[in-house]
Amino acid sequence: TPWAKAGFTVAREQFVLQPTDSWAINNSLPATAKEMAEGIVVYTEKGSVTIDRTGALCSWIVEGEELIHAPLEPYFWKPENDNQHAAHFAERLAVWKDAAANRTVKSIRQEKAEHTIKVIVDLSLPIGADMTLTYSIQNDGAIDVDADYRPTATDIPLMPKFGMRMRLPVDYNQVRYYGRGPWENYPDRKRSAFIGEYQMPLSEYETEYIHPQDNGNRCDVRWFEISSATKNLLVTGVQPLCVRAWDYGEEDLNVKHPNEIDRGHFVNLNIDLTIHGVGGADTWGRRTLPAYTIDGAKPHHYSFVLQTTKL
Repeated sequence: TPWAKAGFTVAREQFVLQPTDSWAINNSLPATAKEMAEGIVVYTEKGSVTIDRTGALCSWIVEGEELIHAPLEPYFWKPENDNQHAAHFAERLAVWKDAAANRTVKSIRQEKAEHTIKVIVDLSLPIGADMTLTYSIQNDGAIDVDADYRPTATDIPLMPKFGMRMRLPVDYNQVRYYGRGPWENYPDRKRSAFIGEYQMPLSEYETEYIHPQDNGNRCDVRWFEISSATKNLLVTGVQPLCVRAWDYGEEDLNVKHPNEIDRGHFVNLNIDLTIHGVGGADTWGRRTLPAYTIDGAKPHHYSFVLQTTKL
């Protein structure tokens, strides 16, 4: 035809031929753990993992090197995008902004399983919910992180996202992942992004808008690897994940122009089960459709595995 050459793709789709395999623990000897003033320190054949008194994974030392710039901990907030701003997203869901920071630890304990040391943290969230974090740490240094959220109130507003956040050293600047891509995609904006293996620098994983806002999410991620020149961090989902990675923090998006963003001090990594959809079908204040929101009054649960190697 005048508008398309022979072989032009009219439509395409993907189908699941074989479900993804879940991660399984290996049969190595279990790690050892010790109660310390700062929390519970688990010693592995490569170093140590520390879970502090707030329930956060605050230190991960591998072969003498600290891999964490800021702790892995629950985090439910996300900056709004322009569509969501028109729908008063930040105002309606503001209770979630500091919900994780204001958590209360009810108990923290360790259990020795056959091949792992488990550190179990029971939390209470001020919005009216309980949460249990379980870190299962193997002697080879792999960490299985399990988050179980259970609401105790019925009037909890929608969640911006359900997941956790950590910050890595700034030299983690190369990304490789298996999930939807190559461009950014969200639960209600992902059909154009097919599942595949993609690789790019962190600067291309981010999406830069004229007005700084939330960006760069990837949905249905089976595994996500972020690397420096000498080491990498591999995140494997026990179920598909949503992942965002930036060289700045959420707090740095409160500016008017991209050149004003304070970049390059760390890598901000959000590892989530799911995230609030983009919404804004009319771009003038219409809210995200219910199918693409997260009900804070319902339970949520997910798991992922952290592994690191030197290159």
